[in-house]
Amino acid sequence: MAWVNVPGSNGLLEYDNTASLMAGGMVDIDVSQGCNGTIAGGIRTFTPPNGGNPQKIYVKTRRAGETKILGELSKNYYDGYEVLPQGYYGVSAPELQWVMSAQSGASVAVNTAIDLSNGEDTVYTGTWTSLVASTVNSYSNSAGATKYYLPLTSGSDLKTSVATSSNSDIISNGGYTVWLTLIPHSTRTSWHRLWNYWNLASISTASTVGYADAYKGPLLFTQTYNNRIMYKRPSATIHKDGDWAMLDNIVTDNTGVLTLILRTTSSGDTTLWVRNGTYSVDAASQTHVFDGVAGGYGIRTVANSATPVFADAYYPGQGETFTGVMESGFANRPFTDAECQTLADGLNDEFKR
Repeated sequence: MAWVNVPGSNGLLEYDNTASLMAGGMVDIDVSQGCNGTIAGGIRTFTPPNGGNPQKIYVKTRRAGETKILGELSKNYYDGYEVLPQGYYGVSAPELQWVMSAQSGASVAVNTAIDLSNGEDTVYTGTWTSLVASTVNSYSNSAGATKYYLPLTSGSDLKTSVATSSNSDIISNGGYTVWLTLIPHSTRTSWHRLWNYWNLASISTASTVGYADAYKGPLLFTQTYNNRIMYKRPSATIHKDGDWAMLDNIVTDNTGVLTLILRTTSSGDTTLWVRNGTYSVDAASQTHVFDGVAGGYGIRTVANSATPVFADAYYPGQGETFTGVMESGFANRPFTDAECQTLADGLNDEFKR
């Protein structure tokens, strides 16, 4: 055992630089007993479950010259750069409406309510339901941590149990941000609808999820054959298909982990951030021009008018199977460029293989 000075403590504290056990008061605790991280040189290192910078902890400490064990102490703090994750993957005050995450490791049963929020602080505190069962799959990310994804088959209709949307917040904040981290491979090579926020568009008049207003947006199509994703913004005027932007050459690896961040402002402009492992595209070259501009942009003014749906049951020519979604979310404001980049990097670091 070697007790050495804790840098930054003005000589008041010491740590055992040979400790391989956590100090639990008077009893040493084996780190393998449910404790997160690895220990080396008397320092436990771990990464927070929802991302962020690595945290370093002195596992056995005492006041200088004393024998009583104090327990753990943050090395980050005494090094003078303690960095704790803020908000959602580094984005503070994200104004989350909902999060749909597979990271609880739970499978989805048919017509059975399940909490998919992953403990995030969201406006929507309810559950999700699906018309098709989905058995959760696991894999090891690039850091060796276990992560999960939910396969989505044709007609899953995975959606919130009730409609949820803070329409007035989206309007007053000047737009919204939506994101998905997924393995985009599908069994179809034609178009397939991955996600739709039913009845959020101002032109929508429907009160339920169904064939009515299914193309009003916002929504995402994917096309595996030519590595294409289509985004449709929420329409303001009568226009069958809404206004669309083609995001070409985004899906560079159909079996890799893809992260998309889409920010849409009240002007109708949409900017994209992409991460696919080591592949990245940021805002500078990815502000998209919409085709078919007859639809414009508009948000319905009725509170809780909209329902987010994954792999809906109403798109013609059903038959697709999406490999799976790790996490998705929706914020009631357009994130800044820096926030979008932080979120893209955070999700990519968390889930890339």
